[in-house]
Amino acid sequence: GSKIRDIQLNSKKFHTLSSNGDFVVISEIVELWPGNEPVDIFIFVFDIKELCDEKIPDVKLWRRVRICEQSYAGGEVNAAINKTSLVVSHGTSVNIQRFWT
Repeated sequence: GSKIRDIQLNSKKFHTLSSNGDFVVISEIVELWPGNEPVDIFIFVFDIKELCDEKIPDVKLWRRVRICEQSYAGGEVNAAINKTSLVVSHGTSVNIQRFWT
């Protein structure tokens, strides 16, 4: 196939993708070392139909952003979606947010 889109999101790096068929969630990753201060990590949710529509510029894409704090001790922030919820794990917690109902 051919590439449809190459999104750059403020030079952020990403490590996990999850999709429910209609939406895709992308989780940022930041490398932290002992003694580093916690940082904000961004989770982006996009509409797959819009991502595949080459006529829509990146800046006009529908998106939702969730921000979580990542610390060295807490480990990576990961996100997944299903038909009703956004699930985010970070540190010692798993947060489930009803997203589409």
